[in-house]
Amino acid sequence: MTGKITRVAVTYTVDTPGGPRHTFHGLAHMRQHIRPERLGELLDDLSVICEDLLAAREPAPERQLGGLAAAEGSVTSEEATDLLNLQCLWRDAYAIAFHDGVWSARRRDHPAAILTADTARELRGLMQDDHGERLRLRS
Repeated sequence: MTGKITRVAVTYTVDTPGGPRHTFHGLAHMRQHIRPERLGELLDDLSVICEDLLAAREPAPERQLGGLAAAEGSVTSEEATDLLNLQCLWRDAYAIAFHDGVWSARRRDHPAAILTADTARELRGLMQDDHGERLRLRS
């Protein structure tokens, strides 16, 4: 089965004096920084890796992908990318999931506190507000 790379997402962690800093880079941003003659080679290599992974994957009616519960074909690449982005940015504070069209974030320091939203953007805003409130209460 031959496919086409439509999104590339790289999470990268840098150790800083203030602790680890997690970043997320998408293909659109990376295109601004990669030498044009290397882009084709990179995408070719990633295509081969994806094809190998698909060939090696055991068929299953449902799979789990880092908090993403999905029946085959029911999750868009945008939703998967949004989930990866949120998990990268917030993994130390929240367990983030997307299931049956509902985005959720469970606080790691208080597992009974769960935020839910209809969109990844809405969930991001809720987590920012919640995290900000927790920081204010600690001060």
